[in-house]
Amino acid sequence: PQLGMPGALRLVALVSATFIAAWAVLASVAVLLTPSLALPVPASIIAGCVLILGFAAGVACVIRPGFCARLKLPSVRTLASLLTLTAADLVAAAMAFVCFLPIMPGIGALEIMTAFTIAYGVGLVSGSPGGIGPFEIVLFALLPGADPAGLVAAIAGWRIVYFALPAMLGLIALARGPQDAPCAPLDQPVSVPDDWMTGVVATAPRAEAGLLHAGHAGLLYRSGQPLAVVARASHSLVLLSSLTGSSARLRKSMTLAAKESGRFPCLYKIDSRHAATARQEGWSVARCGSEAVLTPLDWTKNGADRAGLRRKLRRAQKAGITTEDAHASDDDLRRLDAAWSAAQGPARGFTMGRYAPDYVQHQRVFVARLDGRICAFVTFHCCPDEWVLDLVRHDGSPDGTIHALICHAIEAARSVGCPRLSLAAVPTPPTALPSRLAARCARHMGTAGLLQFKSSFAPRWEARYIAAPGPIALAICWADIAQCVTRRPRTQGDQRTTQKPLRPLSTSAA
Repeated sequence: PQLGMPGALRLVALVSATFIAAWAVLASVAVLLTPSLALPVPASIIAGCVLILGFAAGVACVIRPGFCARLKLPSVRTLASLLTLTAADLVAAAMAFVCFLPIMPGIGALEIMTAFTIAYGVGLVSGSPGGIGPFEIVLFALLPGADPAGLVAAIAGWRIVYFALPAMLGLIALARGPQDAPCAPLDQPVSVPDDWMTGVVATAPRAEAGLLHAGHAGLLYRSGQPLAVVARASHSLVLLSSLTGSSARLRKSMTLAAKESGRFPCLYKIDSRHAATARQEGWSVARCGSEAVLTPLDWTKNGADRAGLRRKLRRAQKAGITTEDAHASDDDLRRLDAAWSAAQGPARGFTMGRYAPDYVQHQRVFVARLDGRICAFVTFHCCPDEWVLDLVRHDGSPDGTIHALICHAIEAARSVGCPRLSLAAVPTPPTALPSRLAARCARHMGTAGLLQFKSSFAPRWEARYIAAPGPIALAICWADIAQCVTRRPRTQGDQRTTQKPLRPLSTSAA
Protein backbone atom coordinates (compact mmCIF):
# COMPACT_ATOMS: atom_id res chain seq x y z
CA PRO A 1 0.00 0.00 0.00
CA GLN A 2 2.87 2.43 0.60
CA LEU A 3 3.91 2.28 -3.07
CA GLY A 4 0.91 4.12 -4.46
CA MET A 5 -0.07 4.03 -8.13
CA PRO A 6 3.16 5.62 -9.51
CA GLY A 7 5.35 3.25 -7.49
CA ALA A 8 3.27 0.24 -8.54
CA LEU A 9 3.54 1.24 -12.21
CA ARG A 10 7.32 1.62 -11.92
CA LEU A 11 7.56 -1.77 -10.25
CA VAL A 12 5.50 -3.47 -12.97
CA ALA A 13 7.55 -1.77 -15.70
CA LEU A 14 10.87 -2.84 -14.11
CA VAL A 15 9.71 -6.42 -13.60
CA SER A 16 8.52 -6.63 -17.19
CA ALA A 17 11.67 -5.09 -18.65
CA THR A 18 14.06 -7.26 -16.65
CA PHE A 19 12.06 -10.42 -17.39
CA ILE A 20 12.05 -9.75 -21.14
CA ALA A 21 15.78 -8.97 -21.11
CA ALA A 22 16.52 -12.21 -19.24
CA TRP A 23 14.17 -14.10 -21.58
CA ALA A 24 16.08 -12.79 -24.61
CA VAL A 25 19.33 -14.20 -23.23
CA LEU A 26 17.81 -17.58 -22.32
CA ALA A 27 15.92 -17.86 -25.62
CA SER A 28 19.15 -17.16 -27.50
CA VAL A 29 20.89 -19.97 -25.63
CA ALA A 30 17.97 -22.31 -26.43
CA VAL A 31 18.08 -21.37 -30.14
CA LEU A 32 21.80 -22.11 -30.41
CA LEU A 33 21.37 -25.42 -28.56
CA THR A 34 18.51 -26.56 -30.86
CA PRO A 35 19.75 -26.47 -34.45
CA SER A 36 17.13 -29.07 -35.47
CA LEU A 37 14.28 -26.62 -34.87
CA ALA A 38 12.68 -25.07 -37.96
CA LEU A 39 14.14 -21.59 -37.53
CA PRO A 40 15.27 -19.15 -40.22
CA VAL A 41 19.03 -18.67 -40.58
CA PRO A 42 19.01 -15.07 -39.24
CA ALA A 43 17.61 -16.39 -35.94
CA SER A 44 20.95 -17.98 -35.02
CA ILE A 45 22.79 -14.78 -35.94
CA ILE A 46 20.43 -12.69 -33.81
CA ALA A 47 20.77 -15.16 -30.92
CA GLY A 48 24.56 -14.93 -31.11
CA CYS A 49 24.45 -11.12 -31.10
CA VAL A 50 22.13 -11.11 -28.07
CA LEU A 51 24.48 -13.38 -26.13
CA ILE A 52 27.49 -11.25 -27.04
CA LEU A 53 25.67 -8.11 -25.90
CA GLY A 54 24.55 -9.80 -22.68
CA PHE A 55 28.06 -11.02 -21.93
CA ALA A 56 29.50 -7.58 -22.71
CA ALA A 57 26.96 -5.96 -20.37
CA GLY A 58 27.93 -8.33 -17.56
CA VAL A 59 31.65 -7.68 -18.09
CA ALA A 60 31.01 -3.92 -18.22
CA CYS A 61 29.19 -4.09 -14.88
CA VAL A 62 32.28 -5.69 -13.34
CA ILE A 63 34.96 -3.59 -15.05
CA ARG A 64 33.13 -0.26 -14.98
CA PRO A 65 30.80 -0.41 -11.98
CA GLY A 66 30.76 3.38 -11.67
CA PHE A 67 29.39 3.79 -15.20
CA CYS A 68 26.80 1.07 -14.61
CA ALA A 69 25.80 2.70 -11.30
CA ARG A 70 25.12 5.99 -13.09
CA LEU A 71 22.89 4.08 -15.52
CA LYS A 72 21.21 2.41 -12.50
CA LEU A 73 21.93 -1.07 -13.84
CA PRO A 74 21.53 -3.96 -11.40
CA SER A 75 24.53 -5.52 -9.67
CA VAL A 76 26.10 -8.70 -11.04
CA ARG A 77 24.52 -10.75 -8.26
CA THR A 78 21.10 -9.28 -9.10
CA LEU A 79 21.62 -10.02 -12.82
CA ALA A 80 22.47 -13.63 -11.99
CA SER A 81 19.37 -13.86 -9.77
CA LEU A 82 17.19 -12.44 -12.55
CA LEU A 83 18.50 -15.00 -15.05
CA THR A 84 18.00 -17.84 -12.56
CA LEU A 85 14.46 -16.81 -11.62
CA THR A 86 13.48 -16.24 -15.26
CA ALA A 87 14.84 -19.67 -16.18
CA ALA A 88 12.86 -21.24 -13.32
CA ASP A 89 9.71 -19.42 -14.47
CA LEU A 90 10.13 -20.51 -18.10
CA VAL A 91 10.92 -24.13 -17.21
CA ALA A 92 7.88 -24.31 -14.89
CA ALA A 93 5.61 -22.85 -17.58
CA ALA A 94 7.02 -25.20 -20.22
CA MET A 95 6.57 -28.24 -17.96
CA ALA A 96 2.95 -27.26 -17.33
CA PHE A 97 2.47 -27.04 -21.10
CA VAL A 98 4.15 -30.40 -21.73
CA CYS A 99 1.81 -32.06 -19.22
CA PHE A 100 -1.13 -31.34 -21.58
CA LEU A 101 0.76 -32.12 -24.79
CA PRO A 102 0.12 -35.58 -26.34
CA ILE A 103 3.05 -37.74 -27.41
CA MET A 104 4.39 -36.49 -30.74
CA PRO A 105 6.77 -38.87 -32.54
CA GLY A 106 9.79 -37.16 -34.08
CA ILE A 107 9.63 -34.12 -31.81
CA GLY A 108 12.03 -34.14 -28.88
CA ALA A 109 11.63 -32.48 -25.49
CA LEU A 110 14.36 -29.92 -26.26
CA GLU A 111 12.60 -28.80 -29.44
CA ILE A 112 9.30 -28.42 -27.54
CA MET A 113 10.95 -26.44 -24.71
CA THR A 114 12.75 -24.13 -27.15
CA ALA A 115 9.62 -23.56 -29.25
CA PHE A 116 7.59 -22.82 -26.13
CA THR A 117 10.23 -20.38 -24.81
CA ILE A 118 10.28 -18.43 -28.07
CA ALA A 119 6.50 -18.39 -28.36
CA TYR A 120 6.11 -17.34 -24.73
CA GLY A 121 8.38 -14.33 -25.20
CA VAL A 122 6.76 -13.31 -28.47
CA GLY A 123 3.39 -13.39 -26.76
CA LEU A 124 4.66 -11.14 -23.97
CA VAL A 125 6.23 -8.64 -26.35
CA SER A 126 3.09 -8.54 -28.52
CA GLY A 127 1.09 -7.00 -25.68
CA SER A 128 -2.02 -9.10 -26.33
CA PRO A 129 -3.78 -10.45 -23.20
CA GLY A 130 -1.94 -13.62 -22.21
CA GLY A 131 -0.14 -13.56 -25.55
CA ILE A 132 -3.27 -14.92 -27.27
CA GLY A 133 -2.69 -15.07 -31.02
CA PRO A 134 1.07 -14.58 -31.40
CA PHE A 135 1.78 -17.43 -28.97
CA GLU A 136 -0.28 -19.92 -31.00
CA ILE A 137 1.06 -18.74 -34.36
CA VAL A 138 4.69 -19.12 -33.29
CA LEU A 139 4.07 -22.59 -31.79
CA PHE A 140 2.40 -23.87 -34.99
CA ALA A 141 5.21 -22.40 -37.08
CA LEU A 142 8.01 -23.92 -35.00
CA LEU A 143 6.31 -27.33 -34.55
CA PRO A 144 4.95 -28.09 -38.04
CA GLY A 145 4.97 -31.83 -37.39
CA ALA A 146 2.73 -31.59 -34.33
CA ASP A 147 -0.87 -32.79 -34.35
CA PRO A 148 -2.95 -29.56 -34.68
CA ALA A 149 -5.84 -30.84 -32.56
CA GLY A 150 -3.54 -32.06 -29.80
CA LEU A 151 -1.58 -28.79 -29.86
CA VAL A 152 -4.75 -26.68 -29.60
CA ALA A 153 -6.02 -28.83 -26.70
CA ALA A 154 -2.67 -28.53 -24.90
CA ILE A 155 -2.68 -24.75 -25.31
CA ALA A 156 -6.24 -24.50 -23.97
CA GLY A 157 -5.50 -26.68 -20.94
CA TRP A 158 -2.27 -24.79 -20.25
CA ARG A 159 -4.04 -21.43 -20.35
CA ILE A 160 -6.64 -22.64 -17.85
CA VAL A 161 -4.02 -23.83 -15.38
CA TYR A 162 -1.43 -21.12 -15.95
CA PHE A 163 -3.64 -18.05 -16.34
CA ALA A 164 -7.29 -18.67 -15.41
CA LEU A 165 -6.70 -20.46 -12.10
CA PRO A 166 -4.17 -17.87 -10.75
CA ALA A 167 -6.52 -15.09 -11.91
CA MET A 168 -9.38 -16.60 -9.90
CA LEU A 169 -7.17 -16.84 -6.82
CA GLY A 170 -6.14 -13.23 -7.39
CA LEU A 171 -9.79 -12.14 -7.53
CA ILE A 172 -10.36 -13.79 -4.15
CA ALA A 173 -7.42 -11.91 -2.68
CA LEU A 174 -8.66 -8.68 -4.27
CA ALA A 175 -12.10 -9.18 -2.76
CA ARG A 176 -10.54 -9.39 0.72
CA GLY A 177 -9.12 -5.92 0.27
CA PRO A 178 -5.82 -4.47 1.54
CA GLN A 179 -4.40 -6.20 4.58
CA ASP A 180 -2.50 -4.40 7.32
CA ALA A 181 1.09 -5.62 7.43
CA PRO A 182 4.35 -4.08 8.65
CA CYS A 183 6.34 -2.75 5.73
CA ALA A 184 9.26 -1.01 7.43
CA PRO A 185 12.39 -0.98 5.27
CA LEU A 186 15.48 -2.63 6.69
CA ASP A 187 17.81 0.09 5.41
CA GLN A 188 16.46 3.51 6.28
CA PRO A 189 18.52 6.72 6.33
CA VAL A 190 18.66 8.21 9.81
CA SER A 191 20.50 11.25 11.11
CA VAL A 192 23.28 10.23 13.47
CA PRO A 193 25.04 12.87 15.59
CA ASP A 194 28.76 13.20 15.05
CA ASP A 195 29.44 12.79 18.78
CA TRP A 196 27.73 9.40 18.67
CA MET A 197 29.90 8.32 15.74
CA THR A 198 32.93 9.59 17.62
CA GLY A 199 31.99 7.35 20.54
CA VAL A 200 31.77 4.29 18.27
CA VAL A 201 35.18 5.05 16.75
CA ALA A 202 36.75 5.76 20.14
CA THR A 203 35.81 2.30 21.46
CA ALA A 204 36.63 0.41 18.25
CA PRO A 205 39.43 -2.18 18.35
CA ARG A 206 40.86 -0.87 15.06
CA ALA A 207 41.43 2.79 14.30
CA GLU A 208 40.31 2.45 10.67
CA ALA A 209 36.78 2.64 12.03
CA GLY A 210 37.42 6.37 11.62
CA LEU A 211 36.40 5.93 7.96
CA LEU A 212 32.90 6.19 9.40
CA HIS A 213 33.44 9.97 9.34
CA ALA A 214 34.24 9.97 5.61
CA GLY A 215 30.55 9.87 4.68
CA HIS A 216 30.53 6.84 2.38
CA ALA A 217 30.58 4.18 5.10
CA GLY A 218 27.91 2.93 7.48
CA LEU A 219 27.42 0.62 10.41
CA LEU A 220 26.37 -3.01 10.21
CA TYR A 221 24.00 -3.83 13.08
CA ARG A 222 22.76 -7.01 14.65
CA SER A 223 20.34 -7.06 17.57
CA GLY A 224 20.89 -3.35 18.08
CA GLN A 225 24.67 -3.68 18.40
CA PRO A 226 27.14 -2.31 15.82
CA LEU A 227 29.25 -5.10 14.36
CA ALA A 228 31.37 -3.43 11.69
CA VAL A 229 32.04 -0.39 9.54
CA VAL A 230 31.03 -1.29 5.98
CA ALA A 231 30.71 0.43 2.63
CA ARG A 232 28.63 -0.40 -0.41
CA ALA A 233 30.29 -0.78 -3.79
CA SER A 234 28.41 -1.50 -7.00
CA HIS A 235 28.43 -5.28 -6.58
CA SER A 236 29.74 -5.86 -3.07
CA LEU A 237 29.24 -4.98 0.57
CA VAL A 238 32.77 -4.39 1.84
CA LEU A 239 34.00 -4.72 5.41
CA LEU A 240 36.23 -1.76 6.25
CA SER A 241 36.74 -2.33 9.98
CA SER A 242 35.39 -4.93 12.39
CA LEU A 243 33.93 -3.84 15.74
CA THR A 244 33.59 -7.37 17.12
CA GLY A 245 35.91 -10.26 17.80
CA SER A 246 33.47 -12.93 16.56
CA SER A 247 34.40 -13.61 12.94
CA ALA A 248 31.65 -16.22 12.41
CA ARG A 249 28.96 -13.83 13.63
CA LEU A 250 30.35 -11.07 11.42
CA ARG A 251 30.42 -13.24 8.29
CA LYS A 252 26.84 -14.37 8.85
CA SER A 253 25.61 -10.81 9.28
CA MET A 254 27.63 -9.61 6.29
CA THR A 255 26.13 -12.38 4.15
CA LEU A 256 22.56 -11.51 5.15
CA ALA A 257 23.04 -7.75 4.69
CA ALA A 258 24.72 -8.25 1.31
CA LYS A 259 21.95 -10.56 0.13
CA GLU A 260 19.29 -8.00 1.07
CA SER A 261 20.94 -5.42 -1.17
CA GLY A 262 21.76 -7.80 -4.04
CA ARG A 263 25.52 -7.72 -3.42
CA PHE A 264 28.35 -10.09 -2.54
CA PRO A 265 29.77 -9.94 1.00
CA CYS A 266 33.46 -9.06 1.04
CA LEU A 267 35.90 -9.04 3.96
CA TYR A 268 38.73 -6.68 3.04
CA LYS A 269 42.15 -6.38 4.66
CA ILE A 270 41.43 -8.99 7.31
CA ASP A 271 44.24 -10.62 9.29
CA SER A 272 45.46 -14.20 8.94
CA ARG A 273 43.25 -15.49 11.78
CA HIS A 274 40.03 -14.23 10.20
CA ALA A 275 41.25 -15.40 6.79
CA ALA A 276 41.85 -18.92 8.11
CA THR A 277 38.38 -19.22 9.64
CA ALA A 278 36.79 -17.83 6.46
CA ARG A 279 38.67 -20.41 4.38
CA GLN A 280 37.50 -23.18 6.71
CA GLU A 281 33.90 -22.17 6.05
CA GLY A 282 34.37 -22.45 2.29
CA TRP A 283 35.09 -18.83 1.41
CA SER A 284 37.72 -17.98 -1.19
CA VAL A 285 40.63 -16.09 0.31
CA ALA A 286 43.56 -14.28 -1.31
CA ARG A 287 46.34 -12.07 -0.05
CA CYS A 288 45.74 -8.43 -0.95
CA GLY A 289 48.57 -6.61 0.82
CA SER A 290 50.92 -6.24 3.76
CA GLU A 291 50.43 -3.80 6.63
CA ALA A 292 53.41 -1.98 8.14
CA VAL A 293 53.09 -2.00 11.93
CA LEU A 294 55.25 -0.31 14.57
CA THR A 295 55.30 -0.45 18.37
CA PRO A 296 55.75 3.20 19.45
CA LEU A 297 56.62 2.29 23.05
CA ASP A 298 59.94 0.70 22.09
CA TRP A 299 60.58 2.02 18.55
CA THR A 300 63.85 3.90 17.92
CA LYS A 301 65.65 5.43 14.96
CA ASN A 302 68.76 3.38 15.67
CA GLY A 303 69.82 0.24 13.88
CA ALA A 304 71.28 -0.66 10.52
CA ASP A 305 67.83 -1.28 9.05
CA ARG A 306 66.90 2.37 9.70
CA ALA A 307 70.04 3.94 8.23
CA GLY A 308 68.07 5.18 5.23
CA LEU A 309 65.53 6.82 7.55
CA ARG A 310 68.25 8.68 9.41
CA ARG A 311 69.63 10.01 6.11
CA LYS A 312 66.17 11.28 5.17
CA LEU A 313 65.78 12.98 8.53
CA ARG A 314 69.14 14.70 8.22
CA ARG A 315 68.18 16.05 4.81
CA ALA A 316 64.91 17.40 6.16
CA GLN A 317 66.68 18.99 9.12
CA LYS A 318 69.32 20.56 6.84
CA ALA A 319 66.56 22.02 4.67
CA GLY A 320 65.03 23.70 7.73
CA ILE A 321 61.94 21.51 8.12
CA THR A 322 60.15 21.68 11.48
CA THR A 323 57.22 19.52 12.54
CA GLU A 324 54.43 20.06 15.02
CA ASP A 325 51.21 18.49 16.23
CA ALA A 326 48.58 21.10 15.44
CA HIS A 327 45.35 21.68 13.58
CA ALA A 328 46.26 24.08 10.81
CA SER A 329 43.75 26.29 9.10
CA ASP A 330 41.47 24.72 6.53
CA ASP A 331 42.88 27.02 3.83
CA ASP A 332 46.41 25.67 4.33
CA LEU A 333 45.34 22.03 4.32
CA ARG A 334 43.07 22.53 1.34
CA ARG A 335 45.90 24.26 -0.56
CA LEU A 336 48.24 21.36 0.09
CA ASP A 337 45.60 18.80 -0.90
CA ALA A 338 44.95 20.65 -4.16
CA ALA A 339 48.68 20.93 -4.93
CA TRP A 340 49.22 17.25 -4.19
CA SER A 341 46.24 16.21 -6.35
CA ALA A 342 47.47 18.37 -9.23
CA ALA A 343 50.86 16.66 -9.12
CA GLN A 344 49.84 13.08 -8.24
CA GLY A 345 46.37 12.82 -9.72
CA PRO A 346 42.97 12.48 -8.02
CA ALA A 347 43.10 11.20 -4.45
CA ARG A 348 42.05 7.63 -3.85
CA GLY A 349 39.10 6.86 -1.63
CA PHE A 350 36.63 4.24 -0.43
CA THR A 351 39.02 2.16 1.70
CA MET A 352 40.94 5.33 2.54
CA GLY A 353 39.90 8.90 3.18
CA ARG A 354 39.86 11.97 0.96
CA TYR A 355 40.48 15.40 2.38
CA ALA A 356 37.46 17.23 3.80
CA PRO A 357 37.37 19.56 6.83
CA ASP A 358 34.62 17.60 8.58
CA TYR A 359 36.61 14.39 8.06
CA VAL A 360 40.04 15.63 9.14
CA GLN A 361 38.73 17.25 12.32
CA HIS A 362 38.26 13.76 13.80
CA GLN A 363 41.92 12.84 13.20
CA ARG A 364 45.33 13.71 14.61
CA VAL A 365 47.01 16.13 12.21
CA PHE A 366 50.77 16.71 12.02
CA VAL A 367 52.14 19.55 9.89
CA ALA A 368 55.59 20.40 8.58
CA ARG A 369 56.79 23.98 8.12
CA LEU A 370 59.47 25.45 5.90
CA ASP A 371 60.39 29.07 6.67
CA GLY A 372 57.17 29.34 8.69
CA ARG A 373 54.96 28.14 5.82
CA ILE A 374 53.08 24.83 6.05
CA CYS A 375 54.49 22.62 3.30
CA ALA A 376 53.14 19.15 4.23
CA PHE A 377 50.79 17.33 6.58
CA VAL A 378 49.82 13.81 7.55
CA THR A 379 46.74 12.57 9.42
CA PHE A 380 46.10 9.52 11.60
CA HIS A 381 42.98 7.64 12.62
CA CYS A 382 43.20 7.23 16.37
CA CYS A 383 41.67 4.96 18.99
CA PRO A 384 43.08 4.01 22.41
CA ASP A 385 44.89 0.91 21.14
CA GLU A 386 45.99 1.97 17.65
CA TRP A 387 46.90 4.81 15.33
CA VAL A 388 46.66 4.33 11.55
CA LEU A 389 48.19 6.59 8.92
CA ASP A 390 45.62 8.00 6.51
CA LEU A 391 46.30 11.19 4.51
CA VAL A 392 49.74 12.24 3.27
CA ARG A 393 49.87 15.59 1.46
CA HIS A 394 52.69 17.92 0.39
CA ASP A 395 53.48 20.51 -2.25
CA GLY A 396 56.89 19.29 -3.35
CA SER A 397 58.50 19.74 0.05
CA PRO A 398 62.19 18.87 0.64
CA ASP A 399 63.30 15.25 0.74
CA GLY A 400 62.66 13.63 4.12
CA THR A 401 59.75 15.87 5.13
CA ILE A 402 57.17 13.07 5.34
CA HIS A 403 59.65 10.84 7.17
CA ALA A 404 60.07 13.61 9.76
CA LEU A 405 56.29 13.91 10.16
CA ILE A 406 55.90 10.16 10.70
CA CYS A 407 58.66 10.18 13.33
CA HIS A 408 56.92 13.07 15.08
CA ALA A 409 53.67 11.07 15.06
CA ILE A 410 55.43 8.02 16.52
CA GLU A 411 56.74 10.14 19.39
CA ALA A 412 53.24 11.55 19.97
CA ALA A 413 51.76 8.04 20.04
CA ARG A 414 54.42 6.98 22.55
CA SER A 415 53.59 9.94 24.78
CA VAL A 416 49.96 8.81 25.12
CA GLY A 417 50.89 5.14 25.61
CA CYS A 418 49.52 3.86 22.29
CA PRO A 419 50.79 0.27 21.82
CA ARG A 420 50.37 0.04 18.05
CA LEU A 421 50.91 2.39 15.12
CA SER A 422 50.18 1.32 11.55
CA LEU A 423 51.60 2.94 8.45
CA ALA A 424 48.67 1.37 6.57
CA ALA A 425 48.86 -1.45 4.06
CA VAL A 426 50.87 -1.77 0.86
CA PRO A 427 48.57 -3.34 -1.76
CA THR A 428 49.74 -6.29 -3.82
CA PRO A 429 48.21 -7.54 -7.10
CA PRO A 430 46.50 -10.95 -7.25
CA THR A 431 49.01 -13.79 -7.45
CA ALA A 432 46.91 -15.53 -10.11
CA LEU A 433 47.60 -12.78 -12.64
CA PRO A 434 50.24 -13.26 -15.36
CA SER A 435 53.57 -11.68 -14.48
CA ARG A 436 53.29 -8.80 -16.93
CA LEU A 437 49.76 -7.91 -15.85
CA ALA A 438 50.74 -8.24 -12.18
CA ALA A 439 53.68 -5.88 -12.72
CA ARG A 440 51.41 -3.40 -14.46
CA CYS A 441 48.93 -3.54 -11.57
CA ALA A 442 51.76 -3.04 -9.08
CA ARG A 443 52.94 0.07 -10.96
CA HIS A 444 49.38 1.42 -11.05
CA MET A 445 48.99 0.88 -7.30
CA GLY A 446 52.40 2.37 -6.53
CA THR A 447 53.44 -0.75 -4.65
CA ALA A 448 57.20 -0.28 -5.11
CA GLY A 449 57.24 3.33 -3.88
CA LEU A 450 55.04 2.62 -0.86
CA LEU A 451 57.11 -0.42 0.05
CA GLN A 452 60.35 1.55 -0.11
CA PHE A 453 58.97 4.44 1.94
CA LYS A 454 57.48 2.31 4.71
CA SER A 455 60.38 -0.11 4.83
CA SER A 456 62.66 2.76 5.92
CA PHE A 457 60.95 2.60 9.34
CA ALA A 458 61.77 -1.13 9.64
CA PRO A 459 58.19 -2.08 10.52
CA ARG A 460 56.72 -5.49 11.28
CA TRP A 461 54.88 -6.66 8.17
CA GLU A 462 51.50 -8.33 8.70
CA ALA A 463 49.72 -10.06 5.84
CA ARG A 464 46.27 -8.79 4.87
CA TYR A 465 43.66 -10.80 2.99
CA ILE A 466 40.44 -10.41 1.03
CA ALA A 467 37.68 -13.00 1.34
CA ALA A 468 34.40 -13.62 -0.48
CA PRO A 469 32.03 -16.61 -0.85
CA GLY A 470 33.56 -18.23 -3.94
CA PRO A 471 36.27 -17.50 -6.52
CA ILE A 472 33.94 -15.67 -8.92
CA ALA A 473 32.58 -13.47 -6.13
CA LEU A 474 36.16 -12.84 -4.96
CA ALA A 475 37.25 -11.66 -8.42
CA ILE A 476 34.18 -9.43 -8.76
CA CYS A 477 34.64 -7.90 -5.30
CA TRP A 478 38.35 -7.27 -5.89
CA ALA A 479 37.66 -5.50 -9.19
CA ASP A 480 34.78 -3.62 -7.57
CA ILE A 481 36.98 -2.31 -4.75
CA ALA A 482 39.73 -1.31 -7.18
CA GLN A 483 37.23 0.72 -9.21
CA CYS A 484 35.83 2.42 -6.11
CA VAL A 485 39.30 3.29 -4.79
CA THR A 486 40.39 4.96 -8.04
CA ARG A 487 37.03 6.50 -8.95
CA ARG A 488 37.08 10.28 -9.16
CA PRO A 489 35.04 12.01 -6.46
CA ARG A 490 31.76 13.49 -7.64
CA THR A 491 32.38 16.77 -5.87
CA GLN A 492 35.52 18.72 -5.14
CA GLY A 493 37.19 17.20 -2.13
CA ASP A 494 34.44 14.59 -1.80
CA GLN A 495 33.25 16.52 1.21
CA ARG A 496 30.55 15.37 3.54
CA THR A 497 28.55 17.53 5.88
CA THR A 498 27.43 16.83 9.39
CA GLN A 499 23.86 16.75 8.13
CA LYS A 500 24.55 13.89 5.73
CA PRO A 501 22.64 10.83 6.98
CA LEU A 502 24.37 7.64 7.91
CA ARG A 503 22.78 4.50 6.55
CA PRO A 504 22.90 1.68 9.11
CA LEU A 505 22.35 -1.84 7.82
CA SER A 506 20.09 -3.77 10.13
CA THR A 507 20.34 -7.56 10.30
CA SER A 508 18.23 -8.01 13.40
CA ALA A 509 16.39 -10.86 11.69
CA ALA A 510 19.60 -12.89 11.48
